[in-house]
Amino acid sequence: ERLGGVVQHLTSMGRLGLGLGITTGAAGVAPTDPIIAGLVGWFRAHTTGLGNNVDVDVWLDESSSGNHLSQVLTARPKHFTNVLNGYSVIRFDGSDDSLENVLGVTNLSGSAGLTFFAVVKKAVAAGNLLNVVSGINTGGTLFYELRTNTGSTAWQMIAGTGGSPSASAITPITTWKVVAGRFDTVADRLKCMVNNVFATEGVDTSAITIDNICIGARASAVHSLWIDADVAEVLIYNTALSDLDVTTNTQYLMSKYGLV
Repeated sequence: ERLGGVVQHLTSMGRLGLGLGITTGAAGVAPTDPIIAGLVGWFRAHTTGLGNNVDVDVWLDESSSGNHLSQVLTARPKHFTNVLNGYSVIRFDGSDDSLENVLGVTNLSGSAGLTFFAVVKKAVAAGNLLNVVSGINTGGTLFYELRTNTGSTAWQMIAGTGGSPSASAITPITTWKVVAGRFDTVADRLKCMVNNVFATEGVDTSAITIDNICIGARASAVHSLWIDADVAEVLIYNTALSDLDVTTNTQYLMSKYGLV
């Protein structure tokens, strides 16, 4: 029932993101929109239309793929207004909050590479392997995750197939960061980038078909790795963006949210 008006709501707000391919600007000027090519998931807290301290049961995908996220149970994150540079955030409590794609993911397959971006701040520098964004297969055993490392002292990108994680040493994790994770199927590499600082690459030779997207936890049969964090914006691509494109998107997000 909650998802019944998703398409109508999205259309009425006129935010499909098509034709917004402003990827570069004048020298020294940050782009005003993200790269659109390959964008299959675009989630912005400030366009939900919700009030302060309100439960989020649907987070609409503003790309053209319609990968809307929802939570039909009682464990919903909350929307808070005017938190980061005048923009809203979605707050996950680290206990049982998550939003996921329950209708089947569209236009996203790990076999073609992928890139995640999240504007995020963890509540406390504690915990173990907590997820911001995950893409997972139907069986719930194979996945790509943008998450914290053991002890929650840094961010990392990992594949759940035994691949070597790519961890970032950018600290503290409890301040606002633009965190990006990439899986490159051509180079068989995982990489994590925080505020345009690139971490050492990890090796992964697998290619996972993704059936579900989840923000706030790992969306396996038994959900786990719940994160305690504020999230302002998430972008998901069905390709491994180049270093230049990662930098372009990071500049867009850092400028927008005042992280300069």
